[in-house]
Amino acid sequence: LKGSRSLRTSRTPLAKRPPGAARPPPPARPSPFSATKGMAAAALPKRWAWSFIVEGLKFRAGRLYETFWNSQSNIKYTAVLLYPGALFYVRWRAETQYKYNVFVADKCIQPDDSKNLFSSFKNGAAHYFPAMATIKDLKEAVYDGAENVPKAVRAGCYGRMMEDSDNVALAVRTFCKRDPRIVLWEEEVEK
Repeated sequence: LKGSRSLRTSRTPLAKRPPGAARPPPPARPSPFSATKGMAAAALPKRWAWSFIVEGLKFRAGRLYETFWNSQSNIKYTAVLLYPGALFYVRWRAETQYKYNVFVADKCIQPDDSKNLFSSFKNGAAHYFPAMATIKDLKEAVYDGAENVPKAVRAGCYGRMMEDSDNVALAVRTFCKRDPRIVLWEEEVEK
């Protein structure tokens, strides 16, 4: 086969190994099981039937974070701090204090609000007290201090009069048929 062309297409000669050099190891034979491993991995689905739920939640969480990060700071902190703080405060107050509506029957014993610049006394205004508050505490809160409470003022509801030492919550439950409207009036006998 002198006239036939060599199978080598390159004209560069093969690099010769120097004498005494170690022979390179033969190429590794592929394992007969490597093909089945690849097929087993290919057989496992990359997405499951309910994958869209997790992917959707991740997408929505990412979008929410980006929206928050890129929003204006006044909106951002109102939505994240002020609004949840207000909800927490209202919930905390509802769980730790009782609300009472206080009415003053006589004009002459209404609290002095001449020093108030922005607010005035309003009949039926809500007052919040802890569970152990007494009628004396209620009067002091309405009149802004013990020294401002008139001597002949009495508290009651549904025709029942309460003592200063009575617990407000128990008195409302017992005397007022659980209706937290408390009336303050001036007792004529004690003027």
